[in-house]
Amino acid sequence: MSDTSPPLRAGYQPPDPIDVPPLYAWPPRPPATLRRVAAGLLFPWGLIFIALAVVAWNYLTPSMTAMVTLEPWWMALIWLRNAALLTLIAGGLHWWLYVRRSQGCEYKFDGRWPATDSGKFLWCNQVRDNMFWSLVSGCTVWTLYESFTLWAYANGRIPHVDWHDAPLYLAVMMLAVFF
Repeated sequence: MSDTSPPLRAGYQPPDPIDVPPLYAWPPRPPATLRRVAAGLLFPWGLIFIALAVVAWNYLTPSMTAMVTLEPWWMALIWLRNAALLTLIAGGLHWWLYVRRSQGCEYKFDGRWPATDSGKFLWCNQVRDNMFWSLVSGCTVWTLYESFTLWAYANGRIPHVDWHDAPLYLAVMMLAVFF
């Protein structure tokens, strides 16, 4: 029995070899590392994610007084916020890259497109399967961890560090997230 399916494209082959990032190079190269952080990690996407975190914390998270007791209503609000952010960001990327196919195969490492008629996936569709499991399983576990952490934070079981008390520490920690 021969396979009559068309051959798969090899996928994206970067024109340049993959180099060791300057952060991990030996001997250390601090100027190159700072350029990489500034140009590749922090601007513009890092700033967008920082702004999104500030908005989520200040406007989309229940107050500390509400989170002193574990209650389903505020945990559900956090789940809704997380589901909306996941849908907006990951769902938007999925839609742009795999449903709309806006980049075509230009940067695809795997020449295949997500399955749309396969019994391996719920509703026979890989994108819908990804969405379902990301929201139902991933977002729920993420929200449970976050809710218990916020509850511990509100009850003083996790120390509170404020920008007024330790600005240097928090600035370093904020940049360290990108590594």
